[in-house]
Parts: sequence; C-alpha cells; structure tokens
Amino acid sequence: MPNRRRVIQAVFLREFWSYLSSPTGYVFVTLFVFLSAVAAFWQERFFATNLANLDQLNRFFPYLLIFLVPAITMGLWADERKHGTDELLLTLPARDADLVLGKYLAALGIYSVALLFSLSHVVVLAWLGSPDRGLMLSTYFGYWLMGAALLALGMFASLLTDNLTVAFILGAVFCAVPVFLRYAGAILTGEAQRLAERLSFVDQFRDLSAGIVTAQAVVYFVSFGLAFLYLNAGLLGRRRWPTGRRGPQLGKHYLLRGLALAVIVASLTTLASRLGGRTDITSERIHSLSNETRKLIQGLDPKQPVFLQAYISPDVPRSYIEARTNLLGLLREFDALGGDRIHVKIQETIKYSPPARRAPAPSTRSTSA
Repeated sequence: MPNRRRVIQAVFLREFWSYLSSPTGYVFVTLFVFLSAVAAFWQERFFATNLANLDQLNRFFPYLLIFLVPAITMGLWADERKHGTDELLLTLPARDADLVLGKYLAALGIYSVALLFSLSHVVVLAWLGSPDRGLMLSTYFGYWLMGAALLALGMFASLLTDNLTVAFILGAVFCAVPVFLRYAGAILTGEAQRLAERLSFVDQFRDLSAGIVTAQAVVYFVSFGLAFLYLNAGLLGRRRWPTGRRGPQLGKHYLLRGLALAVIVASLTTLASRLGGRTDITSERIHSLSNETRKLIQGLDPKQPVFLQAYISPDVPRSYIEARTNLLGLLREFDALGGDRIHVKIQETIKYSPPARRAPAPSTRSTSA
C-alpha cells in the first residue's frame, strides 16, 4: 500500500505541475473563467430576471464541459504515446490502476483549480445582490461532480489515440453523449425515453443547481466516474492481451464489461432515486415540504396515482419570475417524493409550439404559469 501511494503521488505531481507550468494551463483556466462568465452574465435574461444566482450559467455549463474537459484530458495519454514516454511509464513497477488514478487525480486537480478561479462569479453576484450561500455551495458541488465524471470519460478517449487533435475530438464526442441524453425523445419513446433522460447530466444536475443535494445525483456521478476509471485501467492493460487467431477476443470481452457497467450505473441511480435522500441546503429552505404535505403524499394510493401536467412559459414578466422558479421546484419535489403516487409532467409553452397550443386557458384548474 505505501508503494502504491508513492506511485499515485508521483504520477499526480508530474502531470499536475507539468500542466500548470506551461502556458496551456493558464490559457485553459483563463478560457474557463471567461466562457463561464459570458454564459453567466453577458445575457439579457440575467438582468431581466433580477436574481442573484447562476441560473443562466447552469443552462450552459454541461455543454461547456463538452469542450473544456477534453482540453484537460487530451494529452494525458495521447501525448505520452506520441513522444514514446508511455513505454517508460508502463515499465515501472506499478499497477495500471495506480497510473490511471494518478493521472485522473491530476486532471481533477487542474479542473478544481479552474473552478476555484471561477468563484469570482460569486463575488460579482455578492456585489450585485445577496446570493444564497447554500444555493451557491450546491451549484458548485454539482459543477465539480459533473466535471469529475466527465474527466474519466475524457481520459478514456485519450487512451485510444496518439494524436492530440483526435483525442480532443473523441473526448468531445464521448462527453456529448451523457449530456445530450436529455434529448433522447428524438429517437426513443416510452420508458426507454424516460430512463435515458433521467440518466442525462442535465437532468441529474437540475436539483443540485436548485440547492438540493440528492443521493441520486451523487450516486450517478460517482458511479459513472468509477465505471470509466475501471475501463481506463482495463484498456491500458491491452498491451498484455494475447494475440493471434487462437487468442481470446478480449476486445469483445471488455465491450461486454462496458455494457454491464452501464447497466450497473443505471441500476444504482434508479435504486437511489427510489430510496430517496434529498437535502435542501438553501438558506430559506424554499424547496422543503411541510410534514403535513409529506404525510398527505405518502397516504396516496399508488394504484390510483395523481397526474400533474404543468404548462410553464419560459418567459414571464419580472414580477412572476421568482414565483415560476418556486413553482417548478415545488412540482419537482412532489415528483421526487411521490414516486409511483404522483407523476409530474412539465412542458414549456414556447410560442407556437405544440405544448403551447395544447395548454389550457388560464381560467381552468390546470397548473400553468
């Protein structure tokens, strides 16, 4: 164990300081802060809402990571193979898992440094208003979890090539998959669509961005990262795979392992959502339900569930923005706590869209805003 710890520490320090000692590290941190600042503040909607939060950045942050994460991970393995230093590294008396973990911790350290510099956004919010400390803590925790999970996926892409450009493109394509699962409705329907959308990074991050730390989100991001770290170690060991026509097809074997890990991640996430575990850490506990409401929901018959269909306009007058945000949070709490007892469907009534045409008139009893 001490020897493994020294190996991990040596690889970590080598990768971490080599990245930050080059102009590439400073360019990345600067670009990270700049792009996130543009997404957070340089939009008309930020000033229209008149709220001291990072809602505008939250809308774009998962998509920013599609390009920012590969910028960190593309050289972790591809650069080693390009210069031939991987042969020296892989001949060290160390396990493949130790090398993978050392490089991953270095990438996570670099990403964490960039997040620390982006705390300047919170300083701007504090200058403009009074941001909720609990909401900021939950939001940045979500940023860190998303990045930590995608870094393992980006490392996996870097292992597949010795070309930095190809490693970046592969990393961006791979990272786009769990993010764009939110739009699975374009090719899937029914239960498969709902499962895919639930496993998207955008959906899992939604509660964290609202100030609610859920066991489901933590389990999903952690298990996702661990699964790809395992695949990294397995793929790194391919140099020892037997070759020849009569050799075992280990490539197909590890593909099946990857599919099994995907099933495990989905199962753990679903199990965590069933077991519950939600903590509202906002200062005013704006998403917490009263004991009476919880008892009422628990008393509903799962065989006769309640269906709530809400038509929510994405653009409302400034005086209704806070009410809209609270309504969405309340509906999601009903959905999370109700389980099979309450089914909530939220549709945005974008102008001239089919949901907008189906939305009932404001005088009806349907939930609308």
